[in-house]
Amino acid sequence: MINFDILLPVYRPVPGYLDRAVKSITDQSYGKWRLYIVDDNSPDDSYKWIKSRFADYPKIYTESLAKNRRAAVARNLGAARGRGAVITFIDQDDFWHRNKLRIYAQFFSCQPEIQVVHSDIEWVDAKGEKIPGKAEQENAIRRKIPYSEYKGRRLAKELFRYYSVRIGTLAVQRRAWEKVKGYDSKLFGGEDQDLVLRLAARFKMAHIPRGLTFRRHHDQQVTRQYHKRREWGKLRFYLKTILKFPELWKSALGKIGSSLKRFLIANDSK
Repeated sequence: MINFDILLPVYRPVPGYLDRAVKSITDQSYGKWRLYIVDDNSPDDSYKWIKSRFADYPKIYTESLAKNRRAAVARNLGAARGRGAVITFIDQDDFWHRNKLRIYAQFFSCQPEIQVVHSDIEWVDAKGEKIPGKAEQENAIRRKIPYSEYKGRRLAKELFRYYSVRIGTLAVQRRAWEKVKGYDSKLFGGEDQDLVLRLAARFKMAHIPRGLTFRRHHDQQVTRQYHKRREWGKLRFYLKTILKFPELWKSALGKIGSSLKRFLIANDSK
């Protein structure tokens, strides 16, 4: 049976939301998993609460970074601690369908040549209730990409033009993760897309057209706050991509322009 390592970076988590995220894992119908919660040096007592809250769960491991280094570093550390054959991701505000890991395990078992899998999402509000229609457009984009035909650099280029992979839906065979050396932590703001493109350029990827991750939309989300370091990381990612795929410069121009505008109006807070 396939063993999953689940990476959960946290920073000043909302207790109720984090509890729901963890419960969606402990309630999974497939039991071969370990959860690695890595606190990004929250400036309060978050980690003390996390450590005590999940101390009695034998398959949940907690750790805190010595200083604030962002989610990419936290995820890389969690992956290094794990030994599972497949690495998956969840954000502190989100939660999973209870059969998600079972569906992914069946997929990998039936198609062992696939190294990377992702799926659709459902948007939910602060109360965890589904927001009708909000996920339809991006789910439709995912379903239009012919993963069985577009491979390697062609697939990577397609995903750059029409990026639609949510990191919270991604599952990566550990051997693929290790070959690309995980996250590039210098690209804060563009690190998720960079990881996906590097994986797509080298390994077979597939999509499961089911909403197995519930993405929470609320006012306290860190990723909704534009600031200069995040936009600077995106700009560095676009430059890195153009250097690797020069033919994408036209597609990158609009993205660079939008990011530059956000950079100019952004603040310097976390």
